[in-house]
Amino acid sequence: ASDLYALGATLIHLLTGIPPANLPQEDMRIEFKERTSASQKLVQWIENLTEPNVKRRPQTASEALELLLSNKLINDGFLPNLKTSQPPFSKIKLKSTSENLRIIIPNGNFATSSGRGLSLIWNILLLILLATPFYSSITLSLSILMSVINSSPILILFLVLLVFNIVVGIVILNLCQGILYRIIGYQLVSFNKNVFTFQECIFNQTLKITKGNIDEIRNVIHSIRVNPNEEEYDMVMIQTLRKRYTFGYELTLEECMWLVQEIKQWLSMP
Repeated sequence: ASDLYALGATLIHLLTGIPPANLPQEDMRIEFKERTSASQKLVQWIENLTEPNVKRRPQTASEALELLLSNKLINDGFLPNLKTSQPPFSKIKLKSTSENLRIIIPNGNFATSSGRGLSLIWNILLLILLATPFYSSITLSLSILMSVINSSPILILFLVLLVFNIVVGIVILNLCQGILYRIIGYQLVSFNKNVFTFQECIFNQTLKITKGNIDEIRNVIHSIRVNPNEEEYDMVMIQTLRKRYTFGYELTLEECMWLVQEIKQWLSMP
């Protein structure tokens, strides 16, 4: 029975993308069915495997298999039993054709999380702190440039300031880019018959792109990321043969479940 419990816990981890120890519990039962789009029959079977009362669990592998194949569980196959619609508050744009699936997820929900809001404020303050000496350094460099030809020590000072300006300028550019992405940027997720891509964009310009092969996709699930402040972020996870891809860190649970359904439907996955 303990081996069957371990099997159930492993299946919960695979379906949710979250270690069972990080999931909530009620009466020692792992609460996971709200975080997966698996069928009610499969969920109920896993709940039997992870039943806290050892006497109420299947005692052998053959008994567990018989329970799965029998009519003792709700016989609804392995498909989600309810169709989820896009939440009315959602700003996600989804366009589906037989050849492509395109999902645009706008940013800007950082204010709903104190951690995200504080992070953004800190980045803005850091940008101001760096921009002030950068501006002064640029002004000083231009002044030194006027007399650099006739003085070797001034030339050395000019080169030092030039390197400083370049380094600080790169940092400021990256900070500006990150702040703009959080406020007005968006995630573009697209699928075609061969590849799927994740892009982080601002003003139709791609900042970062990640690609994977459609043929390697094994599952699409809702998952959760926990940050160092123990804040939970709902997200969508695509599991492939080689790695896991995640997107939609600022989405709600309802949006994630809807996207999981739409992606699996386009991929013709159960």
